[in-house]
Amino acid sequence: MSLQLQNAFDKELNRFHGMYDEKENMLIQPFSSPGYHTTLKGGMVHSTRESLKYAVALLDSGEGKYLQRAVRILKKVLSLQDTDPGSKTYGIWSWFLEEPLAQMSPPDWNWADFCGKQLIQVAVDHFPRLEDDVKAQVKNAIIHACYSIIRRNVGPGYTNISLMGTYVTHVAGELFEQKEILDYAKQRLKTLHEYNMKNRAFSEYNSPTYTVVAIEEISGMLLHVKEQESLKMLEDLNIMAWECLARHFHFPTRQWAGPHARSYRNILPGKVLSLIQIAAKGKVVFLQEEELEIETYWIRMALSCPEKFYSYFTAAPGNRVEKKIVGKGNEEAPPELAYCYLTDAFALSSFSRSIFWNQRRPLLGYFGTAEKPTYVQLRCLHDRYDFCSGHLHCIQEKGYVLGVVNFYTDGGDTHPSLDMVKDATIMAKDLRLRLEFGGSVENIKAVERQNEKCFMIRFENLSLLFYVADAVFGDAVIQCETGTEEDRRWVDVVFYQGEEKKIHLRSLEEAYAAFAIKVMADEEAVQASRELHDSISLRQENEMLVVESNGLRGMRLEAPIGTADFKGMLGSLKGWVDGIPYEQISPDSVEA
Repeated sequence: MSLQLQNAFDKELNRFHGMYDEKENMLIQPFSSPGYHTTLKGGMVHSTRESLKYAVALLDSGEGKYLQRAVRILKKVLSLQDTDPGSKTYGIWSWFLEEPLAQMSPPDWNWADFCGKQLIQVAVDHFPRLEDDVKAQVKNAIIHACYSIIRRNVGPGYTNISLMGTYVTHVAGELFEQKEILDYAKQRLKTLHEYNMKNRAFSEYNSPTYTVVAIEEISGMLLHVKEQESLKMLEDLNIMAWECLARHFHFPTRQWAGPHARSYRNILPGKVLSLIQIAAKGKVVFLQEEELEIETYWIRMALSCPEKFYSYFTAAPGNRVEKKIVGKGNEEAPPELAYCYLTDAFALSSFSRSIFWNQRRPLLGYFGTAEKPTYVQLRCLHDRYDFCSGHLHCIQEKGYVLGVVNFYTDGGDTHPSLDMVKDATIMAKDLRLRLEFGGSVENIKAVERQNEKCFMIRFENLSLLFYVADAVFGDAVIQCETGTEEDRRWVDVVFYQGEEKKIHLRSLEEAYAAFAIKVMADEEAVQASRELHDSISLRQENEMLVVESNGLRGMRLEAPIGTADFKGMLGSLKGWVDGIPYEQISPDSVEA
């Protein structure tokens, strides 16, 4: 371990020390959750996964004084695993000591993977330091976890768990000479390799969260797997993961440009910059030693960014377009195109079609500097929370986006599948489309209303125009308004606000918003705001909305006038650029 990495490790280990509960031999911390699996609402909790991470870190420190504490943690957490092969939850753990498996709603089978991975680290590097009874307990727990993973048999489209489960079963199969488990792991790795290399992308396309998780899992396997054929496949996957990260890295702002299939925040955390810096072996420097943030388990991974990608992290991009087909399409739905335009001044990205889930970034941009980055994100909000039954359909050409927002009648509310809208009806006090700016909002010099349809957001040398060509929501009176908070500013298209009422989406004969976004040099913005009004036309043909723009290139979108079910919506969406179907435009990386 380098001195730099050792110091970062020590800092993270000290953070863990402060959470250790000697009475329970586990870490204790304030409750938090994504809102599902657990029925707990608050208070302090003892986490099984975090406690195992701490035990591994204690052992990795090499300090003899921590050995018995690590053993006590291991014994406590191992006692919480379901070891009954006849049980539905066989091989997994609950999230928290305070909530046994039977009380979870529902239990999380991923915990066989998450906890099994931590125990693998103990077995690989620390068995010589442990008593035989502890080694036997750890080995048995890993094997129970392996059979839970095999029983569940997650497919390759669930990237992080597919990789993590492969890691646990592959290393366990080799380490403990378990042929059945190893044979399963080798076939599983072959399947996920074929699946991901065919698409040249993970299912969670360009995800700052899950691409990093994939890099971590692949790096661990590169270090611990012995099978040569498996190692070759893992090298392929490692290159693919780093290529996606590198090609979307916007050096001027040090942000991970979109669009993001899964994301939990818009401003990149320091740990991602630290990961890049560590994986580039000192050839990329973003942070000073005292600023490095790491996960303790990085010290046991072969984190390695291929050298051919270093240049993306050391210099501004010039002007470049990244395009990728991330949905192959079928008879019911067109393929999905991810588009990203990166320049020295900004990055702007979009999916050609997407829901507005709060973990998805279908239209995202970055401005500013590495020290003060600003993001812009398009959101659809139901009672001020991201509405999964809102849908974006758009075309992008460099810094210009033409789009239509519609509504599903059979989609989700806050989640794509866990809280489905019933009978196409929602209760709402508020429903709106929001163009949100966050991060370093001090970069925004002004938000100006040019006319009733166009807003200009001014930065230092750039302006972003948000043009609302038309918006209809039944018989509602549509309003546009601006707003501000300490760390955010926005422009909203308000479909409804008032007393809570039922909104029956299927009964809306017309419900949509057509818009354009254009980023340009500040001195061109005023003239461009007039040109947008003249260049965009709307009409209705056969119950479809047709939106056309003669901007940079001829653009045309077709979308439903009213609401539609999932199948009907995706089957009806069409887009063209200069007469060529948008998703058929050659996907590649090009200088622009």
